[in-house]
This record gives sequence, C-alpha cells and structure tokens, in this order.
Amino acid sequence: MRRAALLATVATLAVVAVAAASGTSRHPIPTAGISLVTPSSWRAVDSKAVLASKGVQALLKENPQLASIINQVAGANSPVKFLSFDPHVTDRFATNVNVVVSAVPANVTLAALASAIASQLKTLPGLTGAIAMSMVKLPIGPASRAMFQLTVVTNGKKLIVQTLQYAFLRHGQSIVVTFSTTPNQSAARAATFKTIVASIHAP
Repeated sequence: MRRAALLATVATLAVVAVAAASGTSRHPIPTAGISLVTPSSWRAVDSKAVLASKGVQALLKENPQLASIINQVAGANSPVKFLSFDPHVTDRFATNVNVVVSAVPANVTLAALASAIASQLKTLPGLTGAIAMSMVKLPIGPASRAMFQLTVVTNGKKLIVQTLQYAFLRHGQSIVVTFSTTPNQSAARAATFKTIVASIHAP
C-alpha cells in the first residue's frame, strides 16, 4: 500500500524528457474498475515503452537515486495501470496523469491509506518543501489529496515538478491518480486536472 504512492510519483517522472508528437477521450482502466477522460490531444502510452526511452535513461543517469524505484515501475507486475501525457512539452516537461492500482487488506481505511501515503512521500528523492494533505469528496467517493514538489535533474539542469495526487479505496484496492506539471503551468493546468478528476467513475 505504501509503495503505491511512491510508484505513482516516479511514473510521472518517466515523461520528463519525452517530447514526441479538442475535446476529450474516455479511457477504461479495467484493473481499477474505473474509467476517466483526458484531453483527446494527450497520448495514452504503455509505461514500459516510456521507461525504456532514451529520455528516461538520461534521467536515471542524472538521478541514480531513482533507479530502484523506476525498476519497480517497469516490472512485469507493475501497479502502474494507466499513463497519459500532453505531447506539447513546456518548461522541458510533459504534463501528465497516471493511475496506480494496488491490493490492500479489507480492513484498511481511507485515513490509514492517507497516513501511509504521507509517510511514503516524505521518503521521495528530491522532495522540496512541505506536503499538503487533505480529505476531499470526489464523484467516485471520498479520497485523500496531496500536493507537493519534487526536484530532479534533466539535461544537467534542475527541474521542479508540481504534483497533485488523489488516492481512494475501491473493492479491496487503493487507486492513486497522480498529476504532474511544472509550477509555471500549474494554474493553467488546474481546470484540466479538475475535469479529469470529476470524470472518474465506474464503467
């Protein structure tokens, strides 16, 4: 359960160096029992393909502390079940969303999940500043919300990643939806993130 938040965050870093190529498109995520929409201009990709890219290999070279985590994301049983990004790169970063799904014990509460996430996020390499945690109500149900920043190095330069993460419980699983962008884009992307979150529902 605690690993899910960490993997969700690192999965977003996998598209830091990706710069390949109106309306919305709905994406079913069967393993999570949900679906969500993203802008139709965004690209939904296989996380393994992204993680094998030259851009991610460069990220690993400059941030070796991420290696063990990224290897888990790329594993055969990776809990990263969905990844979509805006191919129009701004500030050297591709704004993106990913969904991580992990099994949890039947007696786990949302409060316990939120506490575990907060503890795990504090161990993230490059964590910058405080983590803002709160409880919110989404159309899909109650969820925990976390906001924080990470600093990574890409192309020899430091890059700050603004992260927004929602986590909720559903049918014996924790589902973590993570949005990443840059601080400069945060305000402009807020409406898109809000639309995606509001679109989450059971198929």
